[in-house]
Amino acid sequence: MGSNPVHCIAFCKASVEEAKDIWRSADAVCFDVDSTVIQEEGLDELACYCGKGREVKEL
Repeated sequence: MGSNPVHCIAFCKASVEEAKDIWRSADAVCFDVDSTVIQEEGLDELACYCGKGREVKEL
């Protein structure tokens, strides 16, 4: 999807099947949910997965 606003608008107006296709074809999908859905901080978890947890914690 990228950061192109047109893609975001298209996604918001997509049917359920179109939305599923967009999610399936995405190169990456990242969420920072701030404990809204999970207790962990999403960016910290992603950083740990990428081997950069310590560096991100120092920010």
